[in-house]
Amino acid sequence: MKENINCEFAIFGSSPLAIMLACSLSKIHKRETIIFANLASPLLPIRQFDCSADLITRPQSWRILGENIPQLQQLLKDFPLSPNSSSSHPLELINPLFIAREKRGALALNHMRNIAQYYGFILEGQPIKQNIEQIILMRDILMLNQRIFSMGIKEWLAKNNVKILPSQNTKIKTNFSAGIKFISENKNIIAKRLIFVDDEAILNFMPAKERLLNFKKIPTSSLMVGTMEKIIHTTIFDVDNGSIFYREPSGIVNIIHHEEGGEGNFIADYFEEREKLDINITGKAQFENIISRDGAGIFGSVKEKKISFLAGFGKIGIFLVPAIARMILSKATEFEYEYFTARQPRKDKKIRSNIADYTALRKGKLKGK
Repeated sequence: MKENINCEFAIFGSSPLAIMLACSLSKIHKRETIIFANLASPLLPIRQFDCSADLITRPQSWRILGENIPQLQQLLKDFPLSPNSSSSHPLELINPLFIAREKRGALALNHMRNIAQYYGFILEGQPIKQNIEQIILMRDILMLNQRIFSMGIKEWLAKNNVKILPSQNTKIKTNFSAGIKFISENKNIIAKRLIFVDDEAILNFMPAKERLLNFKKIPTSSLMVGTMEKIIHTTIFDVDNGSIFYREPSGIVNIIHHEEGGEGNFIADYFEEREKLDINITGKAQFENIISRDGAGIFGSVKEKKISFLAGFGKIGIFLVPAIARMILSKATEFEYEYFTARQPRKDKKIRSNIADYTALRKGKLKGK
């Protein structure tokens, strides 16, 4: 006999953004919440990079980011510590380097620097190297260590009364008068509202017409590289192609990139003696990411108000979770309401010029569909 479960919110997604949103709704706002997710092993290549900085050129995004960082830290305060890690918390400080080889990216970096400094972030120009237009260092940025985070997710969700069920093979039936029904394992779940979060959920469940209006699919690779060669910097964001480079304290190098062409040449850009570099790829994952067509995040409904879609906020998405949860519950501040209302899914092909932000995709280098 199947168990019947009723809840207010069902979250569909496996990313840190989905997990933190589910926990915020349950822990902070005391709403019955279930998340459907397939949790990744901490040993696999990471598929995304979450931190409190990105190439953002809109003042409103820096403002809402700065206001919500302390609240996100508070949300994670009770996260279980890993006994197998030298780090005591999943949030760590990094000093990322933004590199632009082309003038378009350099202009965006300079604009970003002025805005971010106004909102209290620390950015420093760096000596320009050959074939580089601009290099900017940001200091004291919070990064989510996904390996540590993944090891404590189940305990953290259980502690905060969030039920977790596998999203794989879960059936969804939308009878809106009776609620949204899910059939998972030996359970029938009825939810009042459903929120699809992160790339995979959008690709699988957002209606095709609306998805094509709002997002492009980008073939992506995540690499784990073992090497003893000298690295030019621990954390690098490549402005021209949207790629990310991060060296863990263990020495493992993680690279997430969209660049088409040879992997070896791409990786070599991040090492000082690239001609002598001996690349040793210890792990690789290939998948599809999505990016919004105008560079701004997407949050809202497309047809049925009880079903929402949330994606496209880039590296900073998890740090907006406190505001997103308030928006969902109609508790947002006036500024938060205006910010997210402007980022509802597009209904036509017009670029949302009042909120559109920088993306390498618009240059045509990233050939998404």
